[in-house]
Amino acid sequence: MRTTPIIANNHVPTPLWEESSQFPPPLGEEGSQSPPPLGEGEIPTKPAMSFIYLASQSPRRRQLLEQLGIKYELLLPDAEEDAESLEAVRPREAPATYVMRVTGLKLDAAIARMKRRNLPSAPILCSDTTVALGRTIYGKPQGAKDAMRMLRELSGNT
Repeated sequence: MRTTPIIANNHVPTPLWEESSQFPPPLGEEGSQSPPPLGEGEIPTKPAMSFIYLASQSPRRRQLLEQLGIKYELLLPDAEEDAESLEAVRPREAPATYVMRVTGLKLDAAIARMKRRNLPSAPILCSDTTVALGRTIYGKPQGAKDAMRMLRELSGNT
């Protein structure tokens, strides 16, 4: 499973990590990027934002933001938006490419939504979770039979 969050601030999408098959190394390991050390007497501060927009229907993402103490407002699709069409898989598309493309499309839609609703500018957290095995991308099952097929294919391989 791969999750790619993107945060947009001032309408410029910034991937939180490069497209690759690996997450960035944990802090302290070779290749990791640690924040600069604080100078003597410096006090760490929180970013100067009062809230972010969460462009996700995931209860888990809401829970994580709440646990981190981050204030957020939901920026969900309007009833007339076809959010599901953004997740269409292209032929021979690699899972990492798919996740970055779909997350970018969702972010573009969220930015347009924010402007259409005349909402104040704020960072937007947008992400996509995709299940893949090799180069096979598993979308949402079309029913119980399709779900069972997916589970059989994934069983013992994750």
